[in-house]
Amino acid sequence: RFSISESLESLSFLPIIFQNSTYNMASLFGGISSGDEILNDAGFYESLQTEMVNVEMLQAELSKRVSTSQLPIATFVETFPLSQPHPFQRVFEKEIGRVARFIDSQQDALEGQSKTLLRSADDSSTRRQYTVGRDGKMVIDTRVSTQKLADRCVALQRFLTQNRQILSDMASKADEEFGTTCVACVRDLLPKPTINSGLVCIHSDIYNAIRKAEEKDAVGEALWQAPSSFQRSTTKYWVKDENLTQLMLACAAEAPLLIYGKTGPLTSNWPMQKEGDKLWESLASKITSVYFDSADMCLYTERIQRLEGAQLLRARWYGTRKPVGTDIVFVELKTHHEKWVANKSVKERASIQEQDMVKFLEPVVWTWSVAEEMIKRAKPKLDAKELHKATELLIRMHNLVVKHRLTACVRSVYDRAAFQSSKSNGK
Repeated sequence: RFSISESLESLSFLPIIFQNSTYNMASLFGGISSGDEILNDAGFYESLQTEMVNVEMLQAELSKRVSTSQLPIATFVETFPLSQPHPFQRVFEKEIGRVARFIDSQQDALEGQSKTLLRSADDSSTRRQYTVGRDGKMVIDTRVSTQKLADRCVALQRFLTQNRQILSDMASKADEEFGTTCVACVRDLLPKPTINSGLVCIHSDIYNAIRKAEEKDAVGEALWQAPSSFQRSTTKYWVKDENLTQLMLACAAEAPLLIYGKTGPLTSNWPMQKEGDKLWESLASKITSVYFDSADMCLYTERIQRLEGAQLLRARWYGTRKPVGTDIVFVELKTHHEKWVANKSVKERASIQEQDMVKFLEPVVWTWSVAEEMIKRAKPKLDAKELHKATELLIRMHNLVVKHRLTACVRSVYDRAAFQSSKSNGK
């Protein structure tokens, strides 16, 4: 399982430095193969080179305007009226508009080509009689073509990253020299650090169709249900914004995008409808967590020291709307175990209604019936065994509240994209 979280506050950092207009073109196009005859890769990668921002032209304009700005104030105002945009800004806006339009057109083209491949993959996966010779070759060809389109997406992402950095550096210099608003132009015309995430959704659907065809899977996807308890083994990495597209496309090739509460294809059924940035705008799960701790932060201290048996208690909900009344809130307990202990680290969760959260946080010892009724209100259809297990867990979590006088301490909010089969919590 792969899980990618995007913080509401960007932590990205762009390493390219504006200095004497020396930009490493090899870093933009290195490592990407060209010459694919089927998809005309040569023409695509050549266009990325020819459509790069015209650094020499902008630098010449910048130098010319810097020398002009040394004119006496009266002469400068007469030459360039303050009511009009600065001449460099007009040139700059035109150039950034050209680059932005090129990026948009390439995104549209990649989306159209990806949807064509998706239709081909769907034909193979839904065919009643699977023929190894015919359908097998089609699946292989679709997988190869999908990877080549993914390479294009990565190349376009690199194009966006490098051009955005060049333009941002020049904009900062122009704003400092002339008092223009070029930085705002970059922010308005190239607002996102990544290309449209809808392309990842299409590629996820393509690879999912390929897997179905290869496995001859007639069952289809099931609605995923989060387990109440599972063992955890997690490795986390920081990834720069400009590398997010490449990472998500690689994840989609290994496991499908898992959208909480949704089954079936993620791509629109309407061919003319653009997917845009739909993953982050509408599909990714917005997750809110409230962490509980004591006045002296005892839980945090034990967790950060990774002590045996260290625990973490939090309340969590999904979506943009804050739960109220009978809405469900997940209360989760994470327990860390050292390698020398027989037990593995585990995360357990119980469901209660939002209106019961106040009672849950009261430092008063419960009877079994209090916890059981709270579980029943949230999950009335649990069988006797599941009810007993959930009640026992809720009592253990509440006892932690009582023992340490836990209160709400920290809240986090983020967007998450998970890559995982809906049929398994393992992969």
